[in-house]
Amino acid sequence: MQGFSIVNKAAWVGLKIQLPELAIDAIVKRSDLCRHHSRRYIEELKTLQDEVPPFSGARALKIIESELGKPASELFEEFDDKPMAAASLGQVESGAKGKAGKGKGKGKGKRKGKANDKGAPCKRPRGPMPTRSMLITSHTPSQCSKATREAIRLLEAASESLRQVPEAKEDTPAARSAGESLEAELQALRGDGSAKPQKRPLHFYCEVSRGVALLSYPGEEEDLNAPSPSELVQRVFVQQRDGGQDAQAARFVCRMAPLDYVCAPHLKNFQAAAAAVLPGAFAKARDGAGWYFAFHSRAMGTIKRDEAMSVLKQVLGPLPVELSVSDAEYMVVIEVNPVLCGFSVLQDYEHLLHECNLQKACEVYENKACDCDFESEDEPEDEDEDDEDDEEDEKDGTRTEDKAEAQVHRARTKDGKELAIKIQRDKLKEMYDLDLAQFDKIAVMLDKYKIGVEGASQVWVDMFEDAKVILYREIDYLAEAENTRRWTENFKEVKWVTSPEVVDEFTTSKVLALTFIAGTKISDLKKLESQGFDRTLLAKNLAQAYLLQFCKFGFFNTDPHPGNLAVDDKYPGGRLIFYDFGQACELTDGQADGILQVIQSIVDFEAKDCVKAMDSLGCLKEGTDFKAVEGVVQKNFETGKVKSKRSKRKRELTEEEQQKKAPKQSEVMKYFQLPPALAFVSRAITQMQGVGVMLDEDYEFIDFVADKVPELQVERGAGISYIAGQLFKNWVRA
Repeated sequence: MQGFSIVNKAAWVGLKIQLPELAIDAIVKRSDLCRHHSRRYIEELKTLQDEVPPFSGARALKIIESELGKPASELFEEFDDKPMAAASLGQVESGAKGKAGKGKGKGKGKRKGKANDKGAPCKRPRGPMPTRSMLITSHTPSQCSKATREAIRLLEAASESLRQVPEAKEDTPAARSAGESLEAELQALRGDGSAKPQKRPLHFYCEVSRGVALLSYPGEEEDLNAPSPSELVQRVFVQQRDGGQDAQAARFVCRMAPLDYVCAPHLKNFQAAAAAVLPGAFAKARDGAGWYFAFHSRAMGTIKRDEAMSVLKQVLGPLPVELSVSDAEYMVVIEVNPVLCGFSVLQDYEHLLHECNLQKACEVYENKACDCDFESEDEPEDEDEDDEDDEEDEKDGTRTEDKAEAQVHRARTKDGKELAIKIQRDKLKEMYDLDLAQFDKIAVMLDKYKIGVEGASQVWVDMFEDAKVILYREIDYLAEAENTRRWTENFKEVKWVTSPEVVDEFTTSKVLALTFIAGTKISDLKKLESQGFDRTLLAKNLAQAYLLQFCKFGFFNTDPHPGNLAVDDKYPGGRLIFYDFGQACELTDGQADGILQVIQSIVDFEAKDCVKAMDSLGCLKEGTDFKAVEGVVQKNFETGKVKSKRSKRKRELTEEEQQKKAPKQSEVMKYFQLPPALAFVSRAITQMQGVGVMLDEDYEFIDFVADKVPELQVERGAGISYIAGQLFKNWVRA
């Protein structure tokens, strides 16, 4: 998008950078800040945009019933418990896929602390090998630190419950609500550091591979009253199964495996440890009880599966227990990795612990707890129809991964109306409160140290306050419903674009019901072509839709990624469908006009008009040397650094003009600032650019909207003089 590089380099500095990433990057690049603020805190910030685990269709139904106050069977004729779409703040796709590997092999190579492709350890162990341990697996590698902290909270709550200390009941994590627990963690993050935190008995030990962490847990000789790791894990699963108001939700932990016995990851060490502890572990087993084993090895070949089995047969052979491949009462769980070998003897491995998979267990518990059933008990489910429905969903291009802040389910009302119902996951506001509160501290820090982007300054506190307003409105579905109505009303006369309508009867602050509009996902290029849609026309209409949002209506959807865009055949060449108006932003009339004038100045190659437009947008500080800024912009125009296919160059430059010196860009950046409202313009432009290039490799925003600019100028009051000026410029530059 060459035509808008002026915005990034000379006017709207940092326009293409997401707000949280911008702040984190600014901090990490300042070594003086890194010295004064712990690396752990910075790592915490890097994970704030991670996706969260999905929730089941059964849970979705329970949320709907709670919000609408009626059984789902009374509300809907049909309800698809499989989500057809997901909504996520971090869901950003780019059409420029070919650029993903650009620069590979250059620079400083692999960053220290990262895992290599073979799964070698990411972080060195902290201290000597623990006597007992826990293995924690996160949903995605980037969530490992969050999963570790969450696991510690869950296990500590289980430990307090098992210890049964009445006087400490009110202060234990298990006795707190989710909001109180999150607030307690937030208070810890806000601490001034004067008091040294006590080392927890259960703490992080190391990360053995991407997304897999080990926790250190004291042995019996260190704490006689400490429950064993297997007892703690079983208690966590029981708490998740029983639920209740005090149960803490598992958001990031995928698998939680106890390691009651630990040794070095070598066969001889395992033989010795198994011979020493397994007879005692099976001492209370009934005669004839069945046993089997589950073996997991990570990047290690020192102990193989058949070797582990041979050791177990040798040790357990003399005992009154029998090897049983199916329905084993006891399961020996063995974990081998480059750091240690750990194992436990577990009961209820499949039924209660669900093979130590916490997310799977939670989903099963929710499904069992839900008694809503739209199928008759004596009418078997038609699997063929389900298959057809899945194929139809794929045809519509509406099914996506359901790891998100909300999920969208398809339903049909009693009167036959097709709906798409967006359902917010539990305790989402508490998650927002915790994450955004950390950014409050960061914003103050950035302002304190006067950190800018590429030399320009920002008022970070103001920027984050604006961002928080939009983000909190995104999780208020009544606000999203209002945004949807407003956007739909703005485009009611535009035939080549549409959006779903709100169904108020089924809409609350946590449930949003919309009319269902089927379409082909805009990123499914093969289907677009097979159905005869004009990709270039779609790209042009997308650009013009945003020109209208920015410069005519002053109200725009900030999140035009492919998951929020689809196409149907209700208009020649294809009609655009916009979904999801949770993130919408309003511009002042002056800002809307300023954006229009920047576009016009790039088309006209008028540096003076461009600088004037920047000033009206609030991008220039008081005391700016306008001549110097104008000189830089003019130089960018003359050298072609800033241009568009629609730009009207007056004539070829003389050699003297080409060699004419202008102030360096770095010298004028001190005059620039980034107004908070324009950060979300940057988000929309960045994502729209990715979609546009995906549809048409020659996509250029200014080129696609230039024909529409004069019409908007006239609507904004431009008269005969403007039209005459444009005709004259076209004639002179022809």
